[in-house]
Amino acid sequence: MSTTTQIDGIIEHWNQSFRSWSETYVKPFESQIVRNCLFNDDSLEKGHCSALSGLLPNKGNICEFVREHTRPQHLHYLPNKILSDTYACSLRMHRYQLIHRSFLSEFISWKPGTSNALSRAPLEIHYGDDNSRDDVFSCKFRKYQLESMKKFIQKSPGTKEIRGVWSVNVADDAMMVPFGADDEIVVMFKIACHPRKLCIMYEENSVLRKNSKIRKQTLKTSCWGLEKTRSSSRFENSIVVQENYAMDVCADNVLAASPILVYVRKERAQSLRSSQLKFMCGDVCKCVRLRAARSPAPHSPMMEELSSEHEQYLRDKYRRNLLHVSGGGGGGSG
Repeated sequence: MSTTTQIDGIIEHWNQSFRSWSETYVKPFESQIVRNCLFNDDSLEKGHCSALSGLLPNKGNICEFVREHTRPQHLHYLPNKILSDTYACSLRMHRYQLIHRSFLSEFISWKPGTSNALSRAPLEIHYGDDNSRDDVFSCKFRKYQLESMKKFIQKSPGTKEIRGVWSVNVADDAMMVPFGADDEIVVMFKIACHPRKLCIMYEENSVLRKNSKIRKQTLKTSCWGLEKTRSSSRFENSIVVQENYAMDVCADNVLAASPILVYVRKERAQSLRSSQLKFMCGDVCKCVRLRAARSPAPHSPMMEELSSEHEQYLRDKYRRNLLHVSGGGGGGSG
């Protein structure tokens, strides 16, 4: 059986299984998912509850899912390290100490060309012996407009060139990847959003039907998962950053506020396998010293403050966009 046929079979099996698997997976975390949507009040939550229910089958722990739904003879097509969500891990984070914070904009830049751009190079994180590939994590980054993000939650997600499986992030979600014995190091990624701009969209969505596809689009702030392109021999980790022309949200500003957080397991802080964690992306290389590291000072990502005039401008712009994309009919279901 050819490689292409095997890959097609893997993806088809994932597509058939992911939604039903996710519906079961997210049940223990539904209240946390609602909190992570950052609804300011009960009315916004109530107005988007139908859209959120429609989105939940597209949320799930990709690492756990693909390990369960890939046959043993096909596991070599998967990367050694796969992104996970942080819902279950959040219950264990009291065992860890934050020792380093960076931002994705320090590493990620975009290839010139189409608006649906690919990062110039994947972000790689190395822990331990440089010759050991088991503790190397690699991830591509892409940017898509809000309206195009639906490509990653359709029944056969992706595009002609990019196929695979993706999970949806809401506003305050994060992703993580562990390193070392007993997950002694955890690296967490959090794709930022502008809470006030998000709230404006939630509020303006009140003119739409509760099952409007636009409400569902608004809830998606990013996607992540595994992708397979025609030029790659294996699946690769993939994070898709959302841009939104209607709200003046561009990927560069999102990355500038998106932290990479490094945690060390407290009881193993003095017995780590390696003293450093290395971040590499193209020509950029950054080493994080792990032993005897101190917690970084508290930091809130710089978010653009909105004047009342700017906020009104965005409201008007978003309303015009709603009329354009919904044809003035309040949006269809989807």
